[in-house]
Amino acid sequence: MNCPICSNQSTSTLIEYNDFPYFTVPQSKERKNELIKNKIKKMDLLKVKICFNCYHCFLGTLPDDRTLSELYSDYSSYPSPLKGHFIPERDINFLDNFSKNIEEYCKKRNLNSILEVGCYDGYVLYHLKKKDFQVMGCDPSAGAEIGKEFGIDIKRKLFNPDDFIRQNIFFDIVISRHFIEHVIDPKELISNFKRVLKSDGILIIET
Repeated sequence: MNCPICSNQSTSTLIEYNDFPYFTVPQSKERKNELIKNKIKKMDLLKVKICFNCYHCFLGTLPDDRTLSELYSDYSSYPSPLKGHFIPERDINFLDNFSKNIEEYCKKRNLNSILEVGCYDGYVLYHLKKKDFQVMGCDPSAGAEIGKEFGIDIKRKLFNPDDFIRQNIFFDIVISRHFIEHVIDPKELISNFKRVLKSDGILIIET
């Protein structure tokens, strides 16, 4: 299996486990065992490979698209920072960095419309909206419904650029945080982000 980043053929197995569960999002032990038993099939093999050219680590065995869609749409779970379930230090750090290093650039160039892909409950978007940015999110999990309670426009679906292009919706800024490592083809994802960006837009990726 070639490296998905640099296409190098020189790869080797780094980690290997049998019967490793697909379902690894935060849950109580009881709930997780119940979901594994009743809802989500186990992987036959978890194999993590390493590329000897760029040292990217990647899965050598992949779930199919249907399983991935089911996991993210029906079973992805996370505490809600908007509801105060925890202090989202990672999100706060991102917002601080945005304010210090990106916001002035955007304001000077009149870059105002933002799409965040994989936004969960829209915590970051909620705070960017307070700064008068026009925000929209895209996330297939139940977090999208939480965001809507706080007035954030979040499409509860997997990201597909055609959904936006058909409606002639394009953005000045696309944000993707801790999402690119979840996809099978990161190069294709970046190309799809470009399709919904305006010609002078910017892409912000955190991983």
